[in-house]
Amino acid sequence: MPNTLIIGYGNPLRCDDGVGVRAAERLATRDEEVDASPSPPEGIAVIACHQLTIELAPLVAAVERLILMDACAEGEPGTLHERNLAPAALDIGSLSHHLDPRGLLAAAQILYGRAPAAVLLTVSGGSFDYGEALSPAVAAALPQLLARIRQLARA
Repeated sequence: MPNTLIIGYGNPLRCDDGVGVRAAERLATRDEEVDASPSPPEGIAVIACHQLTIELAPLVAAVERLILMDACAEGEPGTLHERNLAPAALDIGSLSHHLDPRGLLAAAQILYGRAPAAVLLTVSGGSFDYGEALSPAVAAALPQLLARIRQLARA
């Protein structure tokens, strides 16, 4: 059982909104052309998904540390933001669709009796248009995001 779960989420068909998914995919596999770092070590699991859903709650409750990656619309494109998270009040109506990061932690706490220490890393996006390419600023920030994720995962 892993002790750290890394989840990258977003829509990779909406340009910079896919930065979390792209980062998770690079962490999960070793792509020497893009990233010379090894795939995740023992004890670390990586998931790439479009959105946070209630189905992730048992996985979240089973780990000691949760690291989330996403894009945000605030800030200068390519800027990396980091914040620690705590469970929030859970709107039961949101369980059938998607959850925000704090709602996912709350679901894990309510349904499984525990929520791990959690951190959310976001990258300010410059383009959320239809397309698969990251904007130049976000593409340039991707190595910094990957390095910070690896640092947090090793801590």
